[in-house]
Amino acid sequence: MPRTALFVEIPGVLIAAWAPDLLLPNVGIALRRLRQRNVPVIAVTDHPPVEADEFPDFTERLQRAILEVGGELAGVYAALPDKPASWRKPRPGMLLAAARELEIDLPTSWLVGTDNADAHAAAQAGLAGVVLVEGVDPPTEELGIVVATARDLCDAPRVMIPRQGGCWHDHPQR
Repeated sequence: MPRTALFVEIPGVLIAAWAPDLLLPNVGIALRRLRQRNVPVIAVTDHPPVEADEFPDFTERLQRAILEVGGELAGVYAALPDKPASWRKPRPGMLLAAARELEIDLPTSWLVGTDNADAHAAAQAGLAGVVLVEGVDPPTEELGIVVATARDLCDAPRVMIPRQGGCWHDHPQR
């Protein structure tokens, strides 16, 4: 049965873009809370912080660091050179592939990202909404989804309010 998930951009949401082995402040708190609520977290990026040949090792280190703080990743997806062009945001290919493989219900899921390409990819994938962090201004055009801003991943749930109201992760699974 498909389930609600949270997609998160790797650089700028999970890790510092300039230090690929450094989780950002409060990431552990947020991921621990999501794990306690059985919300799958899927890490995504079309700007990997390391070269393609180093990505498998990076993924292992990222998974280990997140487990050490009490979180868990259901999957890690990156638009590496061997992936189709549709995986590069603002296209939704990476999100769609993850949803297929992990049985994710896109209309109830959200993305926490760092730029307007994330917002456009979330809209094209049919997500419920997107939260932009790091002081990014949201797109000016209507995307048909909820677009909100937050300080960081830990602050994101505060603004993740579906159009129909209520809490984003409490909607019945389809």
